[in-house]
Amino acid sequence: LIYEELALKGSWLAARRLGETYDPAFIKRLSQSGMKPSVVLARKWYAVAAGLGYREAAIRITASPSPTDR
Repeated sequence: LIYEELALKGSWLAARRLGETYDPAFIKRLSQSGMKPSVVLARKWYAVAAGLGYREAAIRITASPSPTDR
C-alpha cells in the first residue's frame, strides 16, 4: 500500500517497485513463492513509472509478456 500511495503522489521509483511486484520475470528471478504475478498490473505500473519519468520503463514493458501470452 505504501508504494501505491507514493506512486500516486508522483514517485516513479514507487511505481517501478509496484510494477516489479507484479512482474512475472522479476518474481521468478527472486524465486519467491506466494507472490501472484500479473502482467496487466505490471504493465500498468511500469506505464505510470514511465509517465513520471522512469526512462527504462519502456524496456520493462516490452520485456513483459503480453497478457495473451499467459
